Amino acid sequence: PFNLLTSKKTSIEANLPFAINHMAAISASGVPPFVVFKLLANIHEYGEISNESRRIVRNVDTFGMDVVSAMRNVADRSPSQEFKQLIYGVVSTIETGGDLKRFLDNASKEALFNYRIKREKYLQTLGTYADFYTAVLIAAPLFFISVLSVMSMVGGEVFGLSIPTAMRIGVYAMIPLMNILFLMFVHYTQPQV
Repeated sequence: PFNLLTSKKTSIEANLPFAINHMAAISASGVPPFVVFKLLANIHEYGEISNESRRIVRNVDTFGMDVVSAMRNVADRSPSQEFKQLIYGVVSTIETGGDLKRFLDNASKEALFNYRIKREKYLQTLGTYADFYTAVLIAAPLFFISVLSVMSMVGGEVFGLSIPTAMRIGVYAMIPLMNILFLMFVHYTQPQV
């Protein structure tokens, strides 16, 4: 359950800036909020946001709830705090008679701004990873091979292995293994898009 909840939250938060932008564009035409969620429910590219929108539509169509109650019900069960905040903002705007288009425009600008900041921060982190990769996985193995080449002329052992054997293990096993581990680390730490 925790894994499922985390994947839902990740999917919602990755797609939220674009879904809010889409919601703002739809609401600009003057359609009611229910229609906005009905249209959003049919766009599968938004992942879990589409499923949450489908639940709102289901609550209204099948269970006969009003739109505000349906949105509150879905927001209460959502794993994403950002999505809850958006839905409660929409509910508040509807209940107070505010301008939904303006609210969604502002929310869209803020969400896209935050998305850009997260992406820029990740790019800076990738720069740090690149420096680490250069130092540890390029320069260190070259130094390792150079030192072992010089030591092979002198003779001796490294960790109980002959120097040519240690070089083979380093070149054919250690360097590829460290590169694979680094690639996996970068893959699992990247934000979902």
